[in-house]
Amino acid sequence: MVDQLITLPAFPAPSIERADQVRIVARENVQIVGITARERETESLVLAFRAVYGLDLPMKPARVEKDGLAVVWAGRHQWLLMSDVAAVPDLEQIMRADFGGYAAVVDHSDARAIVAVSGRRARDLLAKGVSIDLHPRVFTTGDAAATAISHVGMHIWQTDEKPTFELAVPRTYADSLWRWMERASAEYQNSDSLL
Repeated sequence: MVDQLITLPAFPAPSIERADQVRIVARENVQIVGITARERETESLVLAFRAVYGLDLPMKPARVEKDGLAVVWAGRHQWLLMSDVAAVPDLEQIMRADFGGYAAVVDHSDARAIVAVSGRRARDLLAKGVSIDLHPRVFTTGDAAATAISHVGMHIWQTDEKPTFELAVPRTYADSLWRWMERASAEYQNSDSLL
């Protein structure tokens, strides 16, 4: 007999709020699909994707979005596609049907977890664990990178000017990342001690 697998949340809590300075939110119910262009099919994939979705697949570290579908550059000829389950319940099947001839399509939804970090001190918090420059002159809305935070490999992108950043990490490291963020953001708890 096959037992039903009950999926537990990737993160131990839905959010962490630090005195209106930093907000950390677990993004649940997000589908994540990876597409990797087949050899010599990148141009065909890019053209087909543009024709179907009106979006250009980023050819450099960047994020684009339209109609609830976000696309993040994930490496040479590789992208992560994301949507809320409620908006597009079968993203992998749709991508496979539309682009399977041009790309390998893999569901990453159970392999990765996404956390959003926003607020006035979001950059300060992330700077404690990320080795890339997130200064607003360098990293702005639509920018993305593949890097690490507190020794955990991840993809990071900025979604707005609040600023809000989203981090996609391996699901097995989600709890560790969350605990690190709890500790690293603790100094922002009391607004009286803030700059």
